[in-house]
Amino acid sequence: MTKLPTEFPDFGLTPHQRRQAVRGHYWEWPGMDGERGEIWCYSDRFSYRRDETVVLHVSSTASSFSISIVRDGGTDMKMFEKAGIAARWQDTPDQCSVVGCGWGASFEFRVGDDWPSGAYRITLTADGRDGKPIRCQHLFIVSPQPGKKRGRVLQVAATGTWLAYNTWGGSNHYEGITGPNRDQYAPIVSTQRPWCRGFVVLPNEAPRVPLEVAVPPRTVPRYPHMEWA
Repeated sequence: MTKLPTEFPDFGLTPHQRRQAVRGHYWEWPGMDGERGEIWCYSDRFSYRRDETVVLHVSSTASSFSISIVRDGGTDMKMFEKAGIAARWQDTPDQCSVVGCGWGASFEFRVGDDWPSGAYRITLTADGRDGKPIRCQHLFIVSPQPGKKRGRVLQVAATGTWLAYNTWGGSNHYEGITGPNRDQYAPIVSTQRPWCRGFVVLPNEAPRVPLEVAVPPRTVPRYPHMEWA
């Protein structure tokens, strides 16, 4: 059995910042990175079958981007890549988390005949305004072909839960910027918006939600994954 540490990790936050991490409302929105530049994307659907077309809606401060698509399994399988795809900044409604972003289509690709069912990570990379790369990640599902290996289910994607927690644009089912005072959650949220950072990819060093600290009795609760975020 692994011996767990007895001290919470220190991310250099003040007590006020630690409270804000748990009790505050924070989200991602277009323009938040300012001078550094940004790239965001979403797809027209969550899942596809072989031979169907995936439509990506991209908004970026860069004029072009590259794309890499990897099947996210026990071993990563790179399925597609392309560079030099045209991009542009697209205006976004204030309540995009509820009504959708409404961006125009930026790039399309076909799911290949040989693509196995499963989850696929999309990584878009572009040049930031400071010369450093900017990236975004997206996820889509390739569903198994009907009639193949019937009754063999490996995983069901929890898309309802994903939408309930996605904060991109300001609102989800738990908190938000809707209502007359811009302080209410949204009972209806849109699928047509990017996933907030951390939904698709987390760095290896990011704390996970399960407690990774062996705390003594009567220890004040802490939430390292929220403090890290």
